[in-house]
Amino acid sequence: MVGNCDLIAKGRVGGTPRGWLYQGGLWQPDLGNEPPITRAQMLATACAGHEITVTGVPTGSGLRMGLDRDRDTFWDGDELYWGSDPGDPGSIPHSNHVAGAPGIDGLSAARPNPFHGGTELALSLARPGRISLVIHDVMGREVRTLARDQLVPAGPRTLRWDGRRSSGEPAAAGVYFARLTTPSGRWVRPLVMIR
Repeated sequence: MVGNCDLIAKGRVGGTPRGWLYQGGLWQPDLGNEPPITRAQMLATACAGHEITVTGVPTGSGLRMGLDRDRDTFWDGDELYWGSDPGDPGSIPHSNHVAGAPGIDGLSAARPNPFHGGTELALSLARPGRISLVIHDVMGREVRTLARDQLVPAGPRTLRWDGRRSSGEPAAAGVYFARLTTPSGRWVRPLVMIR
C-alpha cells in the first residue's frame, strides 16, 4: 500500500489530538521535538479510549493531513501545545514559545516554504554545541547534509538549502524534511519544493 498512497495516523494521547505520518519505516509525530516512532511504539500508544486510526490518503497529502493541516510550517501538535489553532495559518505559536526564541534550541521555520530554487532554514541554540542539519526525502533517504556535527555558537542563525542533492543535481519537486539534531534534542520541519 505504501507508495500508492501516504499513510497517516490520528488519535488522542492523554486527551490531546495527535497525528503521525509514515515515512521511511517510521511514524513521524506532529510534535517537532519528538523523534519518529516504530510500528510497535505506535501500537503501544493506542489503548481503549485512546484509539489510533491509520488511514491511506492520496499521495502528497499526508503531510497536510497528518502533521500540518494549515500548512504554516508549525506542526499541529506544537500549535496545540502552545495554544494556537492548527487549522488557521494566521494563528501561530507565540514567538517566546517556538524554537528560535532566545534560550531555546530548535528549528523554527523554513522561508519560503513552499519554495522554488532554495529556502532558508532558521534555527537557534541556547548554548554553544554541535549540530547536524540534514535534508531527507519522504522515504527517509538522505538528500543533502547542510551541517554534520558542526560546532556552532549560541543564538539564532540560518542555513540555506539550494534545492540540490549532495551530488549537485537538482532535487525533484516534492516533500522533504529538514532534520536538526542538537545536544538537547531533534527537530523536523517539512519542506515543499515546487518546480
